[in-house]
Amino acid sequence: MDAEVLNLLLNIGAASLVPMAGGIAAFVVQKLKMGALDLNTKRWEQTQLTINAAISSAEQGGKVGKLATSADKKKHAIELAKSLLAKQKIKIDDAVLSELVEANVWDVKNVSEAKVVPPVVVAPVVVPPIEPVNPIKPDVQPEVVKVGDVIENAVG
Repeated sequence: MDAEVLNLLLNIGAASLVPMAGGIAAFVVQKLKMGALDLNTKRWEQTQLTINAAISSAEQGGKVGKLATSADKKKHAIELAKSLLAKQKIKIDDAVLSELVEANVWDVKNVSEAKVVPPVVVAPVVVPPIEPVNPIKPDVQPEVVKVGDVIENAVG
């Protein structure tokens, strides 16, 4: 009996250890990536906002006709983001910055071009007036049926 209980506890421990190890590994990998960028949460949010502003500026330049191709827009966004991040004393590798710009282009373009849908107006439901039920008139009497009549009618 003791061996079975010990075996059961060992199986439960092994089954719960795998998901915990996966979670810890994911946490460590994310911390290493953030450490490589030398950014904490507040600085990361500031970096994202700066990159999004640079992308919006490049998109606006494209609409005005100042930036003709996608490559020109990307180059402008990277240069602007790099200069704005340098003013905030945030250093990011050029390759990483290029990838961050690419990753955020889709979000910025779709958010800025999102259409506002007017609310749906629902027509009120009109219920027809309910007519009162006519009460039984006093001169009409309900028909009285006798048991013998029912049997006679059934037999034929």
